[in-house]
Amino acid sequence: MPFLSVYKMDQNLPALSLGSDYPESILNVDFGKLNPLIRRSRELDQEYRKSGDLANLEAAIETSWQAADSTRDDKPGIRTTCLLYLSYLIKDRYTVTNNTEDLDKSIELAEEANGIAKTLQEVHPQHPLVLKALRARLIDRYALTGSESDLDRAIDTARQSINITNDSASDVSYQYGDLSALLGRRYLATGTVENVDEAISMGWKAIEGEVTNNKPMRLHLLAHIGSLLGQKSLRTSSLDDMDEGVRLARQAVEEASEEEPALADSLNSLATLLGQRYSITSALIDIDEAIALARRSLKIPSYNSTMLATSLGNLVVLLQLRYQRSRKLSDLEESTQLSQQALTTMPVNHPDRSRHQHDIGIKLARKFTITNDMQDLDDSIQSLKEAVYSTPKSHPYRAIFLHSLANGLIQKGSETFDGDGVDEWISVAREALEATPESHPDRGELLYGLGLGLLAAHATGKTPTGIEESIPCFEAAIRQSNAPPLCRIQACMCLLPICHDRQRSLNAAKLVMGLIPRIIPRQQDYSDRQSSLAELAGFASDAVAVAMQAGQLVDALELLEQGQGLLGASAEQMQTDIVDLKKAHPEYAAEFERLRKEINRPVDSDISATQSTAMREGQALRLYDAGKEFDELVEKIRKLPNFDTFLQAPGLDEMQSITDRGPIIIINISIICCDAIIIMPDCIQTVPVEDLSRAHIEQKVLTGERGSPDVLEWLWDTVVCPVLDRIGFSEAPTGDNWPHVWWIPTGLLKQFPLHAAGYHRRKTKETTLDRVVSSYASSVKAMIQARKRRIPTGESSKAVLVAMETTPTLSRLAFANQELEVVKDVCSSIGLEVVEPKRQKAALIDQLRQCKFFHFAGHGCTDPQDPLRSYLCLEDVVTNPLRVGGLLDLNLKDQPPFLAYLSACGTGRIQQEQFMDESVHLISAFQLAGFQHVIGTLWDVNDRICVDIAKVVYEGIKDGQMTDQSVAWGLHEASRRLRDKWLEKMDQERHNRGVNDDIINNLSNGQRHVDILGDEVEESCDQGFQKYTGKHEPHIRGRDQRSEMV
Repeated sequence: MPFLSVYKMDQNLPALSLGSDYPESILNVDFGKLNPLIRRSRELDQEYRKSGDLANLEAAIETSWQAADSTRDDKPGIRTTCLLYLSYLIKDRYTVTNNTEDLDKSIELAEEANGIAKTLQEVHPQHPLVLKALRARLIDRYALTGSESDLDRAIDTARQSINITNDSASDVSYQYGDLSALLGRRYLATGTVENVDEAISMGWKAIEGEVTNNKPMRLHLLAHIGSLLGQKSLRTSSLDDMDEGVRLARQAVEEASEEEPALADSLNSLATLLGQRYSITSALIDIDEAIALARRSLKIPSYNSTMLATSLGNLVVLLQLRYQRSRKLSDLEESTQLSQQALTTMPVNHPDRSRHQHDIGIKLARKFTITNDMQDLDDSIQSLKEAVYSTPKSHPYRAIFLHSLANGLIQKGSETFDGDGVDEWISVAREALEATPESHPDRGELLYGLGLGLLAAHATGKTPTGIEESIPCFEAAIRQSNAPPLCRIQACMCLLPICHDRQRSLNAAKLVMGLIPRIIPRQQDYSDRQSSLAELAGFASDAVAVAMQAGQLVDALELLEQGQGLLGASAEQMQTDIVDLKKAHPEYAAEFERLRKEINRPVDSDISATQSTAMREGQALRLYDAGKEFDELVEKIRKLPNFDTFLQAPGLDEMQSITDRGPIIIINISIICCDAIIIMPDCIQTVPVEDLSRAHIEQKVLTGERGSPDVLEWLWDTVVCPVLDRIGFSEAPTGDNWPHVWWIPTGLLKQFPLHAAGYHRRKTKETTLDRVVSSYASSVKAMIQARKRRIPTGESSKAVLVAMETTPTLSRLAFANQELEVVKDVCSSIGLEVVEPKRQKAALIDQLRQCKFFHFAGHGCTDPQDPLRSYLCLEDVVTNPLRVGGLLDLNLKDQPPFLAYLSACGTGRIQQEQFMDESVHLISAFQLAGFQHVIGTLWDVNDRICVDIAKVVYEGIKDGQMTDQSVAWGLHEASRRLRDKWLEKMDQERHNRGVNDDIINNLSNGQRHVDILGDEVEESCDQGFQKYTGKHEPHIRGRDQRSEMV
């Protein structure tokens, strides 16, 4: 659960002290007309300001008291000035001593001065300054205590100031600016949208009313209004408000010169807004720019100690945000250093010290996730407790600090399983909720945290009813409409397995499933979206399980299509055919094409080395704006007649329409239950997979048993046989008319070869290979989109072939060239023009744009931490690898090639569970680029066997006249032949050497799993398996192994 960042609460609503708060500018009167006492008081004050001798200040205060007492009733105008001056002098003493009695007395004197001034028939010339002084002191006390009454009284003084100021006077802008800032503070305290709306309105009035061409003030106000819009966005979830806030703050930065006094404030405001937008969209470009801007602001030397500490604190928060994403130790280490620097810089007893103490606590908690040193976690909790204890109960910060403390306690509880610690965590979470207004968006995270605490209390035995008590917490978090979308989804993920009212759970799942697009906006690049979606691993499957148990089969299918394969779906939308739209609404079609080209326009991956920061930001802004416009256009198109489902997930009728070639079998794996959903032309069937559980699958993954004979037999008994029997495929077919099925497994089951399941050693035809031709798909919508690409606008006859017998830094593949010769012979025999391009990325991509076949024999590399960075290894692999992310930007839809054959290890492999539902790997990348069929591998492959497989597959395609079915059949036949050879070899080994069954079961070296994606993802294999090694580095196998990925 994330720690809340304080920057969400306050510091970046600029404290609009637009008018001077210094006595020299206030007492614009002729002191000669005042009595000698006030003149003497002023002289002492001036001596104090020169010498810093507190005795002079004490003498000035004493003399000023005498002056005030001498003008009680007879001269109310002069008494008003005396009280105002005395108020300032006592404020000065408070600044030195931090004695809050002085602050109270300063407010009392200013209020008395205000009361006198209001009774005068004419406006006292010092009345606006009296109100400003009172306002400033009330805000000083509010910063200490968080007292809402002080804030409300300060707002009243701002309204009074406006009422007594001539609209044509330059001072009116200052009054509107102060009122805007104060309303912004009240909005942060209460979350009431009316306050922020009025604050924004008053900010614009301040700009409109400025008559002296005060540039610093205008820039300050632009940044301030931008910050208000950002804060509003955090509560209303309106990205439009956030974008407008960023625009205004950026305008303030761009208009400010390097010598401009308002530059530092504008830079900080823009940095914070970009950090806030990052918290919504997870776009790395925003957090990177925010950090750069915060660093730039620190280079401006005009800061006092408080402003410097605030700016350091903001940079600390931004660095910690980026660390949460990138896990770069340098960010965490720098934030540690800056936190201590900020705390050291801040004056003792300053009200903001608690905020920096809080930041240190968060940093230590994150450090613990790296060191696993309990001392770091204990120090974190202690620091957070100090932040809580030093903050008044009425202060807006307190709820944030309590929330972070609760997070620290849950972190410790999960490590120590300490029931007493869980009790403290729950108590702190409840207190944080009580301190947070009902309309505040942070309530969503607080409710979610309390729910987690109650679950932990149940697990420790401290609270037997913890599960029941947690359910309403999670439901309330889900209903908190202004909470961060990810928080609401995660609350639902906790709710689904524990709420036994399945209809209630289903309603929650349907509500939050629609939030997923908000955490992966089109403005993000694929890497950002992949990172966001990793947080939701398993959610779609759990939602499907709940729908199944509620008896809502159609809802189950819709939820599955809405919740997985979203990266691929997004890429497909960028290539969708809009012929119908062009005919009916050509103007919308033209705009669609323009924005699609803008979004698809390549971004230079080496831009950091070749262009300036401004140019990088320009590219990011271009993409951001185009993505936003694209989404708005899609919504407009959906309102047109007959286009209501434009770019939406398919409905049931559309799903069934593509089963003419065979049924689609979805195997849903959830902690709740496991089921098979079979989509057929005339019906939908379900098969409870009762003997399969998520725990069983996890155990086999951990032991590395995914392709052994025992696992293949287990898959047959638990999954494949019951499903095939249900749809009537219970016997081996006769003749050449084999049934064809499409498998769509979910979660960890994607790592297992359903198409190779069965009792191969019995030779009784109890195997998938002997019953059906198998294909795989990542989702039904992927199948639908691929089918729509079946009619090319032109016909290429090129076969682009690449063999990498030698690759820089990798082992030699002795049979790669032999494999290429086999493929070349078959391609030539069917009239294809064989092209062997330069074996570098740019040359290959150029040839892929106009090819029919692409065959690659070489190494593949899997990046387990970021599947988008997995790649095929060409000659320039070190400097310019052909990555998945780059392939997703390759658009071949106008002339979709027929086949990509990736004869490299693991081109269909995903090694981290959080990425399973997205099926992002080299196979899917080639499919999304436009290839109609893609053949690849799940595991490591023996170099020699690749030659045999390729020969049989291509001959099958040739014999089948290059139809879609010929690819599936060719691969199916190759897999069966390889399986039969393996069985013959085992029989021979047993006969010659007396090898027992246990040894036979473990003979898996030199075999591989092959899979194929097209309008389907077609996959067949023998039982070979190689265990992955190398937890954090790209997966590259040794000699005679071709490294691959899913």
